[in-house]
Amino acid sequence: TLWMREGQLVDARLGDGRAGQGALFEALSFTDGSFSVSYGPVSTPDRLGSSTTGLLLEWSRQQDEASSLPDSPFAAIPDVPPLPPRETMITHRALTLLNVASAYAANYFEPALLSARIERARQDTLPDHPVLSCLQVGDLGQVSLASQPTGLLENLAAGASAWTLNFFKRLERAMPGHFEPARLRSLTEAVREDMAALGFDHGLGLVVKETR
Repeated sequence: TLWMREGQLVDARLGDGRAGQGALFEALSFTDGSFSVSYGPVSTPDRLGSSTTGLLLEWSRQQDEASSLPDSPFAAIPDVPPLPPRETMITHRALTLLNVASAYAANYFEPALLSARIERARQDTLPDHPVLSCLQVGDLGQVSLASQPTGLLENLAAGASAWTLNFFKRLERAMPGHFEPARLRSLTEAVREDMAALGFDHGLGLVVKETR
């Protein structure tokens, strides 16, 4: 079980009772399995004591150290797995962005109200980004794929960004200081490189303009 609050991992526990960073690193080594997601307030204390990005970097460092000591001088070096197609990455990151924003908002709103506000923001964004019709909002505020998106997938990146920004701006008017659009940068820290490379940052207003 992994607990996340405001887009950041705060605790992990395995079925055998192990918890904290050791449990998280063990879970990161799993090669298959299934998962489910629950949305709602997270009261679990932060037992990991580091940002999600920092934890992933530390796990990666430990993996690199372990792999530098092969069991045999003839140990094979595995090929680096290919990256998923760009279209798949855009769809996945669109869902990541929307559900991270929803999970953060779940700390402040009841599920029914949260779901209604996310859907209202989608409806207001649909005229400019009809590609958003391929996504649906669940009863708890979770966003999932209702059908395969059509047209240019870059449109989905722009649409999901505009939807999320619209959603945050609405909530910021209701609860000033809690939903500043700039907060989306910290909430997506774990996938920041992907978000920038796939074109999400423009729609979120996170592109920093250089001055000369």
